[in-house]
Amino acid sequence: MFDRNASYTIVFEDDKSVFLIDDDHGMSVTNDAERVCYKLLQGLGRKDKRFFYRDTDHRWEELVHSGFRFTYISWVSDKDSMYQHFKNITTKYTF
Repeated sequence: MFDRNASYTIVFEDDKSVFLIDDDHGMSVTNDAERVCYKLLQGLGRKDKRFFYRDTDHRWEELVHSGFRFTYISWVSDKDSMYQHFKNITTKYTF
């Protein structure tokens, strides 16, 4: 049976952020953003983390939320301090 929900892999998590990669199975994270954000908010136990994801076009975006629900998708600038933190920590990995 084909699962229509987005499939993703969490590649990094710390006390401020979660980074995930769209697995390109079922719906995209972009198209399933509300459900993905809900699942992350329910599963992580903290409502103040930022959720970043690499889409199927290999662009990094953020699932912006209110702490309770998804609000919008934001493009991530290379200058974003959290994105820079992630890049510095994960330079030895290939995503």
